[in-house]
Amino acid sequence: MPRRRANQPRPNRQTPQRTVRRNNPKATDHGAVGRRLDAHRRCLHDSLRHIANRRLASALTIVVIGITLALPAGLFITAKNLAQVTSSWQQSVTISLYLNADADGPSLARDLSQQPDIANTHFISAKEGLAYLKHHSQLGPALDALGQNPLPAVIRIHPRSGLASHKVQALAKRLGNHSGVKRARLDAGWVRRLNAIVNLATRAAFVVGILLGLAVLFIVGNTIGLEIENRREQIEVMKLLGATDAFIRRPFIYSGVLYGLFGSLAGLLLIGAAALALRTPLGNLVAAYNGGLSIAGLSLYGALILIGVGMALGWVGSGFAATRHLALIEPM
Repeated sequence: MPRRRANQPRPNRQTPQRTVRRNNPKATDHGAVGRRLDAHRRCLHDSLRHIANRRLASALTIVVIGITLALPAGLFITAKNLAQVTSSWQQSVTISLYLNADADGPSLARDLSQQPDIANTHFISAKEGLAYLKHHSQLGPALDALGQNPLPAVIRIHPRSGLASHKVQALAKRLGNHSGVKRARLDAGWVRRLNAIVNLATRAAFVVGILLGLAVLFIVGNTIGLEIENRREQIEVMKLLGATDAFIRRPFIYSGVLYGLFGSLAGLLLIGAAALALRTPLGNLVAAYNGGLSIAGLSLYGALILIGVGMALGWVGSGFAATRHLALIEPM
């Protein structure tokens, strides 16, 4: 065989595939991304098939998750409607200004109606107040016996709609110090109590939501843990063949996310069924307010939040359970 000289060039050889990929990193990236997406697609398909094969157990898990997610969502809807009712009733808050005898009531009422925090004013003269009291009470003879009108003139003021409670109180205090005003009285004690009830209901819904969210974590974690134990021999064989915990854990995490997704959808169906069951009494309540009261349900944004929360809880619960149980499984 002839020997190659030292300065003789090497014969032309085909460039290895590795060199082509190194010279074309985009092809490598696209291939890696495609393989990764294909692996995730297979995991999602296997998780769906596993859930479908265990119809009864999967259905029970999904219904329990749905009920657990529907309860705090229903409480939030109730608190939201209570806040709306409180806002509508806030318009009935009035401030009564009892005037001095020498005060020019009509002129003062006109001046106060121009203030930005006041919606409207209504002046009631002392004579009109006396006539109203005689007509709606049994004190007519006693009032006639007095010989003079003991009632002062009054200006009834309705604050601007949507004005906060503390601003209404500040407005009443400021009007009470106005010249010509003897005393100011704010008729809003019952509204303050109702606001306190609404705040309590909102806080209770938040606390119940956190507790039931933890319950969803335990439900998903327990379900995934049982699935891992049922497939223990298969997992041991996969570890003997060199599969990593991350590779084995992936389909179980997909199962947890799917449980959260289907559970949140079941919760939305339960909320819709509850709304249909309460449609008649809610319609009667709205009719009692002559259509001035509207009942708000779960909006599209709220539904998306519920679905996102369900999937996130399923992901966290399944990830924690899968990591813990897979760490305890070692091939013989």
